[in-house]
Amino acid sequence: MIIYKSDIKNFIYSEFESAKKYFEIDRNKTLIPFLNHELKIEDGAIFGDFFDIIIKNWPKYENVFDSHLGHCSLKDFAKEWRKKFKLEEDDEVEYLEVCWSSIEINNSEEFIEFYTHFHGVGFDKKENIKQNYALEYSPINELKKYPIKLNYNVDIFKNNYKKKIYNNIIINTKHKFTVYDVLSAIFFEISWCGTPKDRDKQKQEILNSAKDIKNNL
Repeated sequence: MIIYKSDIKNFIYSEFESAKKYFEIDRNKTLIPFLNHELKIEDGAIFGDFFDIIIKNWPKYENVFDSHLGHCSLKDFAKEWRKKFKLEEDDEVEYLEVCWSSIEINNSEEFIEFYTHFHGVGFDKKENIKQNYALEYSPINELKKYPIKLNYNVDIFKNNYKKKIYNNIIINTKHKFTVYDVLSAIFFEISWCGTPKDRDKQKQEILNSAKDIKNNL
């Protein structure tokens, strides 16, 4: 088992969570030899401290997670990571989360597939509900300030479209994470729009389109 210890801001290897004997993993080495180990993240962990250990070894990680990165290099992300971040007072995002996707049982599909997601979680004051926030347009240095958590819950549901019954949860369970599960979710999300340059270009195009639509209305 690999545990991220929030008090020492480092990963440790332990036979099990409450074991008294463990060793700290050298910060200059990667977690690649431990990809299939279960990963625990202690309460109070901050994403900036957690991911700093990963991104400093970006050349080794980009080779293993090339498909999750959409074949983008982590070099530009590592450069962006070193930039300072802003502290916003009116920030709706409270923490970052890696979670499992809800699974729909569909009679037309032969297999059930599990997917991991990486997103922000906060409170929508307008709708007065808990809300998930996509991160693909966020510069990764701006994510440093948030706590990071693992959400083990998995909902398996079945829809009956004829009877207009939707999101009928038939199983609610929990599923552990491996190191691979967590890192692949993070890499996939931050590179969803390509490199930081590609991302910023797409974001500006969307903002310009929204402005044009507003002006025309």
